[in-house]
Amino acid sequence: MKKKVLSTVLLSSMLLSTVGAPAVATAASKDSKVEEQDKKINELATKEQEASNQLASIKENISSIKNEASALQTKQVELTKEISNLNGEVKDLEARIAKRDASIKEQARSVQVDSNSSNVVDLVLNADSVSDALTKVMAASRLVGANNDMMKQQQDDKKAVEAKKYLLRKKQKKCKKQPLL
Repeated sequence: MKKKVLSTVLLSSMLLSTVGAPAVATAASKDSKVEEQDKKINELATKEQEASNQLASIKENISSIKNEASALQTKQVELTKEISNLNGEVKDLEARIAKRDASIKEQARSVQVDSNSSNVVDLVLNADSVSDALTKVMAASRLVGANNDMMKQQQDDKKAVEAKKYLLRKKQKKCKKQPLL
């Protein structure tokens, strides 16, 4: 009987070891799978955090770009107003120049036609008295002074037109360089 008990114990221990070993192996295998899944979860959580950080950065960039676009549009409107004002000033100056040119041409024709009567020497010689001569010379000098002033003003206005046209071209180039958003 001892042999039978001993052989039963041996047989049962062999059976249990063959049946129990897979159970231990299965538990070890499940633990490693759980650890592997935990690693994947941690990696995905890290990637999610990185993606969230990138999204926040992109939103911040979009906000700054919108602010910059708004500032550029405001500047564009201001430049357009300045260009319009400069165009108006140039037109006014050109109109004054044209009127003055007509007046200067008319005076030049008058001087050519009436050259004998406007000569200062003739005025002095044909005067009835010294006071009459002085009056005529003063009037002639005022006329010459007025003509000189008109010519100076004409030159100044022409320079102003050129300066404003230069400024206008500069602002138009600046306006074209700015992107429209």
